[in-house]
Amino acid sequence: MNNKINWEKFSKCIITYPFKKYNIVYFHAFTGSYKNKSIIANQFEDCNFYAFDMPGHGDTKFDSNEQISINYFCELGIQFILDNDINNVILFGHSMGGGIVTMIANHPLIKDRVKKIILECPASLASLVNYETVIKKLIPDSLEEMELIANELFYDPLKFFGNDKNYQKFLNLEFERLKNKQYLKVILDKDNQKEMGNKINQGIIANDKKALLILGEEDKIIPAKESTEIFKVNSNYQISIIKNTKHVPIAEKTNELLKTINYFIQD
Repeated sequence: MNNKINWEKFSKCIITYPFKKYNIVYFHAFTGSYKNKSIIANQFEDCNFYAFDMPGHGDTKFDSNEQISINYFCELGIQFILDNDINNVILFGHSMGGGIVTMIANHPLIKDRVKKIILECPASLASLVNYETVIKKLIPDSLEEMELIANELFYDPLKFFGNDKNYQKFLNLEFERLKNKQYLKVILDKDNQKEMGNKINQGIIANDKKALLILGEEDKIIPAKESTEIFKVNSNYQISIIKNTKHVPIAEKTNELLKTINYFIQD
């Protein structure tokens, strides 16, 4: 474990107030940023909020290719909690971030600090179900592939963006952004996905914390049916499958899921 991380190089967010019961530590999705979930930063009255962007994500740069790996991201997550001396932790992760949460929650250096877990469409071996048609294209090589991926993120893209003009603008901007992230394709390598999935399975089995698992019923990136089969081996997971959503249910059903998450935190 590297205990000399220079956090000044990282894009991060720390929002704290006196007398809060819990501290949410948020882990973002592949190619994403904690800023994509800024809506949750001040939503829960009992919680402070901590987050950072992984190397090569958001506004965080990277110094070497060795820093672009799930194992290194896990090390950073553990060290972030230790360096900020965060206790009474609620680990919260989306997609890749959910996989990271599952892998680190029972790490001996932080397991006593972690009180609850919240997972939104977390990475797992379920991602291999549609590996060839979806996962390997998450860094798209064409605008057509970008549209394919966007259509798997959102259940109803036109409704989410308001109209086709806004949706097409999103597709073009997102494609231009992702064209510059070719270095992240190593994470999508099938062998790396299998290795990550197997480690996530170990974390699922070992988890002894109360956990909320949120899945999009129509998600093909992390399919709900296969995810349910994987996670139901451990009764500590409360599974909530959200109708009419795909890979970003909190974005598509914001008010409903904020209430669900708040109830889980308060319970």
